[in-house]
Amino acid sequence: PTLEKLETLPRAWPPTVACLRFLAATAARSGEARFATWDEVDLETRTWTVPAERTKTKREHVVPLSTVALEALDVASLYSKSSNGSGPLFPSPTGKPLSNGAMSKITRPFEFTPHGLRASFRSWAAETGVPREVAEAALAHSAGALERAYQRSDLLAARREVMEAWSRHIS
Repeated sequence: PTLEKLETLPRAWPPTVACLRFLAATAARSGEARFATWDEVDLETRTWTVPAERTKTKREHVVPLSTVALEALDVASLYSKSSNGSGPLFPSPTGKPLSNGAMSKITRPFEFTPHGLRASFRSWAAETGVPREVAEAALAHSAGALERAYQRSDLLAARREVMEAWSRHIS
């Protein structure tokens, strides 16, 4: 589904829709986005830094924020109840982080899961010739020990270009 279809859902809590748009635009894991806080976002550099303790690989992950991701944050900011930066990017109606159930409920009519957005990104990346290492870095997949020894760049500039192209594709 295109992102616009998500906007048509009746009675959808806007931060939930914004979180799905953010997930789609960043190819992040659902839990990383649902528990993200405002102090992890740097609007000046257009990045979101997922702390190591919240990543599957236990390594900090810097995510470039595309135009679509920033638009999702604009919507989410209207619902933020935190003034000190520690509150969730995408709050539930009670101000706590969104639940996995809330995310799944909203995607059910479209027959996809939040995690499926990552698979869609990876398929698109392969089909459009995105270098494997750039796609894998965007997904925060861990490289093997040998690859880590020789590839020390986070490929942020390349990932930024890819995520902007991906965002254009899904909008």
